[in-house]
Amino acid sequence: MIAGRQGVEAVLRASLVHVPENAFSLAAIRKTLLKQQQHNAADVERALSVLFPGPDPAPTSAPRRLFQAWDDRATMHVNGVFEEKEKNSMDVTVQWLCDRLAYNDPVRPHLLPVLKLLTSDALFPNIPYFACLPLSFRLPNPGPVMARAAQIADDACNTTGLVSAKGIEWYATRSRLAFAYVASELVYATQLDLSTESVADLLKRIVYTPGAYELGNHGMRSIHQWAEWGGRGWLGILRSWNL
Repeated sequence: MIAGRQGVEAVLRASLVHVPENAFSLAAIRKTLLKQQQHNAADVERALSVLFPGPDPAPTSAPRRLFQAWDDRATMHVNGVFEEKEKNSMDVTVQWLCDRLAYNDPVRPHLLPVLKLLTSDALFPNIPYFACLPLSFRLPNPGPVMARAAQIADDACNTTGLVSAKGIEWYATRSRLAFAYVASELVYATQLDLSTESVADLLKRIVYTPGAYELGNHGMRSIHQWAEWGGRGWLGILRSWNL
């Protein structure tokens, strides 16, 4: 029915059109396959169970694979818009992040559930006691969400030519951009009454307001400040998810 990795990726891309209506779910992929009239319902269900095994929090699940496909398409789209724009400008890089956030508008109501799935990865995978706990009893792990934001920030910097020698300034800039993006996206996903423009303004304020990520000016003290600030923020986020 579906031949190899390229076939699966093609199905995922074709299913993105159904995400605004069906969320990041098996239902979106099922709809794509059923529209291909050569597949009957039994074949489709069998293929779905083989191609996307595990519960929704699993990295192999349909929701997480679809979300990754959505992220890939979003980044590709925004990269195309910014290819010919000014390089090595913080303002352009920040606008890239704002446009990347706005690309999610059609699926905005579905972002929070799938971001929550990312936090289901084991927090201490190498400690047998924690790794064996059922998903419902594991501590939420913000690492995958932060890693995703770091990748998005890196894509923004690479596309817009915001480059510098790898040193404390390089890491501080990307860390600030990543934190600004993830904080804004979580507001965007949870506060649906706020306009996209308002959330973009928040992202810009986080980037341009000197804060705990100013490693170049404040050294190790800023790491401690960020840990306290970030910790309080994550506590509030997790409480809002009833975790």
